[in-house]
Amino acid sequence: MVILRNIDDSFLECSYSWFQDDDFLRSIDATPVTFDDQKVWFAQLNSRLDYWVKGVWFDDKWIGAVGLKRIAHNDVCKEKSAEYFGYIYPRELRRRGLGLQAYFKVEEFATNLGLQKIYLKVVEGNEAALAAYIKWGFEVDYVIEGEVNLIVMSKSNNKQHTVGKGNFL
Repeated sequence: MVILRNIDDSFLECSYSWFQDDDFLRSIDATPVTFDDQKVWFAQLNSRLDYWVKGVWFDDKWIGAVGLKRIAHNDVCKEKSAEYFGYIYPRELRRRGLGLQAYFKVEEFATNLGLQKIYLKVVEGNEAALAAYIKWGFEVDYVIEGEVNLIVMSKSNNKQHTVGKGNFL
């Protein structure tokens, strides 16, 4: 079973190594970062209300990160929503249900926040992630075209959802 844990220095060391892997970076549409830049970015998360980030712990080691960003906390937004993100590393650990376990914990947090919608972006061509998100109940909304096309998917809150898995269907 995966555990979501607060990020610490040991997580940062693992995460830094992941962000040096070109295949991993392509799969999440990211660029390499310096260790110092990463440390500064993670340090400022504690003061942000629009981000919630956790490390994914499994089998006595860090295997990824999940969370919500762009969390709508105010009444100006008609629909309270947030963008989900998550990754499991290395590739050998994917397709074992670990990402789904972590996602359900994020979904539960989103439900407790009163969010009505979770959306995400997946790199076009990342068929494994796309298939997983569809299986998890996300639907394709639109594509952001660019140097790398991003498929935007979403899932809305449904109060009748199974207990223990949040309320999003």
